Amino acid sequence: MIQSSFVSFSNHSKLEVILSDNNVVAIEDESQSWIPKFQPKVFRLSNCDGVDTIPYFLYYQNDLRVIDLSRNNLSGKFPTWLLENNTKLEALHLQHNSFTRPFRLLSYPRPLTLELDVSNNCINGQIPINLNVIFPSLESLNLSNNMFEGHIPPSFGDSRSLNVLDLSNNNLSGGIPEHLAMANNLFFLKLSNNCLRGRIPANFFNLSSVQWLYLDNNSFIGKIPDGLSNASWLEAVNIRNNYSSGVLPQWIGNMSSLMEISLAKNQLQGPIPVELCKLDKLQFLDLSENSLSGSLPACFNPPNITHNSLSSSIPRCLANMTFGSNHAKYFVKQGGILDLMSGIDFSCNQLIGEIPPQIGNINQLHMLNLSHNILTGSIPATFSNLRYIESLDLSYNHLNRSIPSKFTELNSLEVFSVAHNNLSGKIPDFKAQFATFDESSYKGNPYLCGPPSHNNCTDIQEPLSIQKDSKDEQNGGGFIDMDVFHVSYFVSYIMVLLGTLAVLYVNPDWERAWLHFIAVWMTSCYYFVIDSFRKLLNV
Repeated sequence: MIQSSFVSFSNHSKLEVILSDNNVVAIEDESQSWIPKFQPKVFRLSNCDGVDTIPYFLYYQNDLRVIDLSRNNLSGKFPTWLLENNTKLEALHLQHNSFTRPFRLLSYPRPLTLELDVSNNCINGQIPINLNVIFPSLESLNLSNNMFEGHIPPSFGDSRSLNVLDLSNNNLSGGIPEHLAMANNLFFLKLSNNCLRGRIPANFFNLSSVQWLYLDNNSFIGKIPDGLSNASWLEAVNIRNNYSSGVLPQWIGNMSSLMEISLAKNQLQGPIPVELCKLDKLQFLDLSENSLSGSLPACFNPPNITHNSLSSSIPRCLANMTFGSNHAKYFVKQGGILDLMSGIDFSCNQLIGEIPPQIGNINQLHMLNLSHNILTGSIPATFSNLRYIESLDLSYNHLNRSIPSKFTELNSLEVFSVAHNNLSGKIPDFKAQFATFDESSYKGNPYLCGPPSHNNCTDIQEPLSIQKDSKDEQNGGGFIDMDVFHVSYFVSYIMVLLGTLAVLYVNPDWERAWLHFIAVWMTSCYYFVIDSFRKLLNV
């Protein structure tokens, strides 16, 4: 960081580029103004200490192509004069300042301006409806994180050069204008965190070029439009935290470019379509906090499906999951949702059955959360192969038997909990990472012993269920397949019923005797109820 002043450059008449990012700059006031001899094309004064006003010498500049005054302490009204003076301006970056008041533009076009970023300020009022006329060649517009209100101007649909439009984190209301679908070169659209409502227009997804779409944290209603299937290049869609309803459409499996889907916190119902298995590029899926039902598709390996009403067992195909991040759980692309995941979160569901040991073969896994389910059986010993695991939560299930002793080899483990299960036996040696876990990691398992618990392994016995299982294994006994048992019981019941009806149909005497028996039984029941009722009234 260097302390500098622009006065020292005043006589450099051929100066064309000024880059003064990340410095301490002494800005002269109007009384100390000077007239520069240079006319630079690029001026960058970003993220500097001491910059609370725009350098006064910029009033004398008229040939600038790029102006970057972002990440300073600038305030006051929007500096329209920068656009008025520099008719060839291509990019204006004023983000992360404190500009206020309504956003007022020029009265005549600037056809050479391609980028305009005034995000993260305090600008209020409505978005100018003629913005597309003033900047007919605009390719990137970022008005996010301000206080804009009113409706989205339909005229954005006439901006045929617009590639990036970010209006997120404002107070915009109303619906999405249908005419916006005419901006056929738009590939990044973010309308997150506004007060938008209504249905998503059916023709909205005629934006065949859109690749990143963020509509999260609004109040959209209705089902996901079928027109979304036309967005063949779509890589990321986020409609999180709205009021979307209906079922997950089957055609979503035909969108082969999808890598990120976030439909969490909506009112979606029904099963997860097996067509999702076709999305071989999918890296992130969040369907949490809906009303989804049924089981996970056996062909699918989703990384994040939490807080639903899912039931059934965890599919063994999870062993096919691959994760590309070695040092972090995710990174952010284009300010959007997660791009790479290295974790599995099935917590807070109603999953049953045993944990597939194949999960232990996902050697790049950093986080595994299966807590708050109804999982049974033992903890797979293969979990000791998870060399990069940092967080492992198996709490609040019905797991039994012991904790694998080789877990002490998990040197990256920072968070560990098996609390509130039916585990028994000795806790892994109190060394390496396991020396950092206190009793809370094991509470709710009365048959666990050894430090950090207070149970002595010589005084504690295995639970009867574990002892019985061991004897069954020694005697060659096995478990009962409950599905087969239920089917067999149902078939037997139907056969007995059909056999009885067939006998009564063939033999009329037996049929009359059976009907007489039923009549006598019903009469007896009737008088029994009447007598009992009278006795109660007399009491």
